[in-house]
Amino acid sequence: MAETKTQFEPKIIGFLCNWCTGAVPTWLVHAGTVSANVHPIRVMCSGTVDTVYLLKALLAGADSVMLGGCHPGDCHYVSGNYKARRRVAMLKQSLNRWTG
Repeated sequence: MAETKTQFEPKIIGFLCNWCTGAVPTWLVHAGTVSANVHPIRVMCSGTVDTVYLLKALLAGADSVMLGGCHPGDCHYVSGNYKARRRVAMLKQSLNRWTG
């Protein structure tokens, strides 16, 4: 019996800001500009995403998570993107210590 190799298709959960990264049109996803492996969750601001949600997505079986926000200084809610950046930096630091 011949073995069939399947190509790895990662499941990526993307928490995307409604005002910038969440505004990617569906036709761009199908055109290959944005990975079809990203399962988008639209949020009003990247600063509203608690790191617990990122961890829960990983624990639920996601291969990766991403948090997309506005450019620095360009946040629709003034400083939400800076809050998100700090939270993700702390999460990365904690995960690095935990995983060694």
